[in-house]
Parts: sequence; structure tokens; C-alpha cells
Amino acid sequence: SIVFTPLLMTRYMVSCLGVLSLFLAYAFARLETAPRIAVSIFILAVGVQSYMTNFSMEYLRHRSNATVAYFKEHLTDKDIVVYNSEGTRWVYECYFDEEQLVFLRDCDFSGDYETIYFIDSCCEPWLSDDVLTANGWHKTYEGNYGIEFNDFMIYKIEK
Repeated sequence: SIVFTPLLMTRYMVSCLGVLSLFLAYAFARLETAPRIAVSIFILAVGVQSYMTNFSMEYLRHRSNATVAYFKEHLTDKDIVVYNSEGTRWVYECYFDEEQLVFLRDCDFSGDYETIYFIDSCCEPWLSDDVLTANGWHKTYEGNYGIEFNDFMIYKIEK
């Protein structure tokens, strides 16, 4: 409905790409070689430019740059980054050293860390305050951040 959502959503066009490809193939078959090449280059150039623009807008919409800057400023070799969204580990591995990146269930809070940075994606497993207190840690909220398509809160956990 036009009242609640737009009538045409770009993602709905994907299902029509097969029919569009068939139409373009038929139309191109009727063109001579020179116009066929020119039209193909034009469509390719418009498609690449559109993709790059949309990718940049989508990427910059998220807080990746601010998150990278935050960790460059604060993260040291004696610190670890703990996360609770298991499905995004592959994204975090692009930004953090493997030995500093720990899933919440695998974290040993009795370890000899200087600071623990907890990336809370607001999903299970949850970080228990009782576990922190039992090991002499306290957490401080640092702000809302994000990497790629994952928005989260960062907590700085210190003794």
C-alpha cells in the first residue's frame, strides 16, 4: 500500500531480472554489432556506477569508521575483544587479531587481561554482571558503534 510502504521496492525487481534479460537478449540480437557494443558498455558503466554509489552509501551509513578509530585509539596488546553475536565472527576477524577476539562463552574472565572490550549485539548469550563482579571487573558503557551491517554497544570492562 502507498500509505504504509512505497509501491515499488527495488529489491522486488530481482524476480523480474530473468524476463528483463530475455528481453535484452532478444533486442540485442536484432541490433548490429557497433550499437550492441555501445549499448552494452553504457549499461555496464551505469550498473557499475550505481553499484559503487549504493555500496558506499550503505557502508558509510553504518559506523564502521568510528568503530575502527575507537579501537585504534584504545585497544592494546594486553586487551581482548569479547563479542556475543556468533554469526558475525567472520566480520570481526577482518578488524581484530585472532588472539584478541573471543566469543563470550569461551571467555575466561579470570584471565590476566588489562581491559576487556565487550561488543554487545543485544543477543544471546548475555554478559552476566555476577560473573564480572566475582572476578573483580566492572563495566562502563562506551557508546553505540557498528561494523559493516552489525550495530552494537561497546562496554569497556576493567578491574
